[in-house]
Parts: sequence; C-alpha cells; structure tokens
Amino acid sequence: LDLSVQNLDGPIPSEIGYLEDLDFVFLFRNKLRGPIPSEVGKLGDVDFLYLNENLLTGQIPDEVSGLLDADELFLFGNQLTGTIPADFGSLADLVNLYLHDNMLSGEIPSSLSQLTRLQRLYLQDNNIQGNIPSQFGGIISLQRIQLQNNKLTGTIPRELGGFLGLILLKLEGNNLTGEMPEEICALRDVGRIDSLEILETDCTDPLLKVNCTCCSVCW
Repeated sequence: LDLSVQNLDGPIPSEIGYLEDLDFVFLFRNKLRGPIPSEVGKLGDVDFLYLNENLLTGQIPDEVSGLLDADELFLFGNQLTGTIPADFGSLADLVNLYLHDNMLSGEIPSSLSQLTRLQRLYLQDNNIQGNIPSQFGGIISLQRIQLQNNKLTGTIPRELGGFLGLILLKLEGNNLTGEMPEEICALRDVGRIDSLEILETDCTDPLLKVNCTCCSVCW
C-alpha cells in the first residue's frame, strides 16, 4: 500500500487492520491527523511501516509492538506524545527505528536492548528524560544513534563503546555530565575500518557539560 505524498487529509481509518496481507504501508508526507489506530497492530506481515511526516497525535499504541516482521518503523515528524512502548523490545527483526521530531516523553525503555538487529536508532528532538540505558551496549549491530535535543541526564555509559560498527553518536542538547568514556573515544581511532566518524555532545558549558577530548564537535 503506497499512498505517500498524496496530500491526504484526515484520520487513518481503523479498517486498515483488515488488510492483513500487506507487506508495506507507505503513508508518509501527507496531512494525516488524529491518533494511530490500534488496528495497525493487526498487520502482522508488514515489513515497512512509514507514517512519518504527517500530523498524527496521541500515543503510540501498544499494538504496534505486534508487528513482529517489521524491519523499519518510521513514525518521525509527527506530534506524537506519551512514552515509547516498552513492548517494542519484542520487534526482533527491527533494523531501523525512527521516532524523532515528535513530543515523546518518559525514559528510553531498556527493553530496546533486545533489538539485536537494530542498526539505526533515531530518538532526537523529543522530550525524553532519564539516563541512557547501559543495556544498549548489547546491541552490537548499532551503527547510528541520535539522541540529541532531549532531556537526558546522568553520565554517558561506557557500554556504548561496545558498538564496534558505530559511525555516528549525537548526544548534544541534553543535560549529560561527566567524562566521555574512553571506550567510546577508542572507536574514534582512524585506523579502524569502521571508525566513529561523528561524535557530538555538550562540551562547552562550564557548569553543565561532558568532558570530551575526542569529540568531532563540541556544542
């Protein structure tokens, strides 16, 4: 189902749940508004769900966690509120999770550490709070992490240095403190095939900053 960029206006009909054999749903870049219907969770064969860049509101329904075959979940660029469903940890096939540019709050669920195939995690430009889960260190497949412009606090966990394929880590615009772990700095080694090319955090505020001598950019 591809109805992307069609200037569609109004809610996503709940009847979409009857289309159980769909492989992909592309509804991005329209003017769809209202909540994501819980019936989306009935699309068990969907590999790609793109609802990004609309005017969707409300919380992400827990039923979305039923899309067990999903490889990519794009909900960014809406006005979604509430928390990231903890049951997202059950989406074992997920490779790319894009939830940025919304109004999501609460903490990053530690259950996301169960997404062992995840390569890109984009949560930037929300109102997410709390610490960065140290359990993320178990997702060795992660290549790009964007957490900037949230309300994260605490220190940066050294376990993030376990992402041996990590090429981008953006943490600026939060309230993080302490030292950039040497395990993460080691990923900046230009002699590595997959070195950490982009490492950004808040390093310039004398009162609230991360001490980082290896960052590519200090904000």
